This record gives sequence, C-alpha cells and structure tokens, in this order.
Amino acid sequence: MDDVQLSANPATVTTPAPGTPSAPGAGVQARTRAWWAQAAKAWEAGETASALMLMRRASGFADAGEDALRLARAHLSGGRLLNLDERFEEADVHLERAAGLLTLGAEPSDTALLRSEQAKVAAARGDGERAVALASEAVALLADEPPGQANGWHALAVAHDAAGDADEAERYFELALDALTEAKQWREAAQVARQWARLLRRLGRNDEAFRLMEQSTLLAVRSLGQEAGRARDAR
Repeated sequence: MDDVQLSANPATVTTPAPGTPSAPGAGVQARTRAWWAQAAKAWEAGETASALMLMRRASGFADAGEDALRLARAHLSGGRLLNLDERFEEADVHLERAAGLLTLGAEPSDTALLRSEQAKVAAARGDGERAVALASEAVALLADEPPGQANGWHALAVAHDAAGDADEAERYFELALDALTEAKQWREAAQVARQWARLLRRLGRNDEAFRLMEQSTLLAVRSLGQEAGRARDAR
C-alpha cells in the first residue's frame, strides 16, 4: 500500500502531499491497485458499502493500460462480495464485466470462481437448470484444487435448491458448510448455514432450521471477531 494512503471508509480516502513518491501524478495503475487492495480489506471487515465505493473508484480510474486479467479478478471479487450480501443483480454487473475481460491467461480457478458466482445469480433468479450447469462446471474445474471447492459446493447447493432437488441441495450445503468452517471462512459459512436453514423451513423441518440459524449467527459473530483481531494486529 505504498502508492496511496487509504482508509476503509471511502469518505476519508486521502493522497500524500505533493512532492512525495505517492503524490498525484503517480501512475494510475498504482493508484487503482491500491484502491482494489483497500477494497479487499474493507470487504474482509464486512464493510460492504466502503468496499464497493472503493471498487467503483478503482474501476473509474482504470485505463487502457490496466492489465485485463487483474481487472477481471477485481470484478470477480466485487461480484462475490455482492453475492455474499445477496445483492445478486448488482453482482451480475461485475460478473458480466469480468467475463468480458478474462483472457487466455486466466487460471482455471478464475473461470471456476466466475462460474460459481454466476450460478448463485442464476439460482437467485430461479433458473435452476442454468445454475446447476454453471456450478457443475465450476466444481469440475476445481477437481484438482480442494481449497477452492467449497465455493463450488456452495454454488451447487443453491443451484439444486433452485432446481427443486432438496436432497442434492442438502448434500452440497453440508459439504460446503463443513469445508468453509474448517477453512475458517466464517462469513461465507454463515451464509451457507442461513440458506440451508431457509430450505429446511420450506420443507417444514423447523427445529433443524432453527439450529442452523443459531449456527449462522455464531459463525457471523466469529467473522466479526476475526476481523476485529486483524484490525488490532494492524495497529
């Protein structure tokens, strides 16, 4: 974060004084990279509004010299952030831009993340068939990358839920929740538990749904505690 001094609150974004290496006039790419990095920090801290403000600012400063793959990955992060907040239509805007920017240099994990997040949007729209196809592609791409499979399983869970296959949805909700909890990805784990609970309520399994909602709350609290600890360590 040498290029520009930023706050997680976009209202207090500042730049160094003229005459310093980071003064206005430094490379646009350096500045946009700094904003993307700060946006990621805000997202991890659960400060969605701040993260989105910083992402939009960075996108607005991107120019023709910006690396397309870097920008695609930034939009993927934006789409994932918005999906975690269940703002699916807004997420789709970022995902469409990411899809248009991905090049032959993209890693399979990039495409897998794109398909997973696109599947979540399709599921939210009730297009179960498309969601299952997208999520299945994501999981296939991640076959040799176990650390990334949890997001694919999450996508498959909501996809099967949208397709009306409760048994398969539950299977993948359980896989995703276990993997995300083990990886200490508390925020996404909380969302998975909450979405699984909604399915169980629709099935009339209210006691199980209540337990999952309790688990979701505890996971969300862990996420907040984790980020508070990181903030203390950064001081």
